[in-house]
Amino acid sequence: MNTYLFDADFYLALLKQSGADKVVKSKLSPGNRIVKRIERVTGQPFDHYRPARHFLENQMSLVPSLDADTLDRFESLFKGLQGLLK
Repeated sequence: MNTYLFDADFYLALLKQSGADKVVKSKLSPGNRIVKRIERVTGQPFDHYRPARHFLENQMSLVPSLDADTLDRFESLFKGLQGLLK
């Protein structure tokens, strides 16, 4: 089972578009946690705020670009959360 929500390519593009940082995928070490991989490249703690805000403010154009696997991961996450609320 994957432990990430966004595909690395999408998240790196989101990071760049938000102006938070510019990281090239080829520089990332292996692993599932994209944030930890980005921190190893940049050498500093990662601030989720800018990419999250950019995604929220531009969701009308960004959500349609999400692939089916990403949407499936989000669906699974929310189904799991709903199960906890019952």
